[in-house]
Amino acid sequence: MAQLDTCLDALVVLSLDRLQRQFGSNDGLSDSSAEASVLVAKDPSAFARVFQLPSLTDYDAPTQLVKPLERNSRYVDAVLTIPKGTLFPMCGMNLAFDRDLIGPAMYFGLMGDGQPIGRYDDMWAGWCTKVICDHLGLGVKTGLPYIWHGKANNPFVNLRIEYKGIFWQEDIIPFFQSATLPKDCTTVQQCYIELSKQVKEKLGKVDDYFIKLADAMVMWIEAWDELNPGNGSAKLPKLTILLHRIFDSESVTDWH
Repeated sequence: MAQLDTCLDALVVLSLDRLQRQFGSNDGLSDSSAEASVLVAKDPSAFARVFQLPSLTDYDAPTQLVKPLERNSRYVDAVLTIPKGTLFPMCGMNLAFDRDLIGPAMYFGLMGDGQPIGRYDDMWAGWCTKVICDHLGLGVKTGLPYIWHGKANNPFVNLRIEYKGIFWQEDIIPFFQSATLPKDCTTVQQCYIELSKQVKEKLGKVDDYFIKLADAMVMWIEAWDELNPGNGSAKLPKLTILLHRIFDSESVTDWH
């Protein structure tokens, strides 16, 4: 498998003010680092990774099949900074983030029904966002609070959804590990557009799906800027039009 640690359950993202109140020691926490945790005021935190305790894990299907009884029961009283250059498997089951700092990058991609891959949508958003946060000097936190996860997915169903991703991540993860953004990319939108170009150029060689995904990433930023002028809020009718354009599905009109 690629160099992505799946040892801790789900990831939860918290708002900055909550994180700043919850700094702790890094005693006993082996999968992260306290490096730069004192720089929150200088390098604002955009989002964070949080642990689950003490129940079901949120593993990929192969890991779930070989570890069906595994539970996470370890408690560590800590909130730490994920070091620059380190990726992590973000999960969107309980997600919040600083919209002003990193909102435009929180696109979960083209996955699920009608697409060749699923269950990688939140991790894709996390990888994109972490590269952009590292470039812009924004912090990503990991630690408290713990949550309880009680839903056990069927690993055989998950495997049918994940199997292409299991192979593709051997190219996806090295891509994000080596991705760099030019200095003239000074906004999240500029960074995301540049990243989409690199996705098309490099991952498009893996499968045509990534060419379509790169186009959707650009469309997402165009829609974000259209729906979020200044501090204005998005309007649902325009968002429905966007969903039609991306998914080419009339069913999205039922989402109102």
